[in-house]
Amino acid sequence: MSHFTPTVLYKTRFDDDEITVTLRRLKRGDLTKLAPVILEHQDDEGNVTPEGQLKVLDLMTALLPKYVERIDGLLIEGAQAQIKDIIDEVYFTELLTYISTELFNISKLAEDEVKNSVGPLVVPLKDVNG
Repeated sequence: MSHFTPTVLYKTRFDDDEITVTLRRLKRGDLTKLAPVILEHQDDEGNVTPEGQLKVLDLMTALLPKYVERIDGLLIEGAQAQIKDIIDEVYFTELLTYISTELFNISKLAEDEVKNSVGPLVVPLKDVNG
């Protein structure tokens, strides 16, 4: 049975607040916009360079409103924050980076799930024919 759910709760701490972000999984079309930037800005060890991180963050700020359904636990002047409230504020750069990273993580199979998900299912012919 598939473990896929269209939304995932991500819990983190930011500025002494415990925050729960409801995320929808990244769509393939948006990944194809991000992948060239990520690949172009990797160092020899496969890590995204600081310059690349800024470019990815720029792309993600355009995409996050599509994928962040809600943010619970983060208040701005006593009101519940929404993604539109924090997207352009430098103060929230680290939080946006955490959310963006989690969006990537929840949108793909984990390494241990991949080995249970690839290749054809081979059933011996005698089992099919009885």
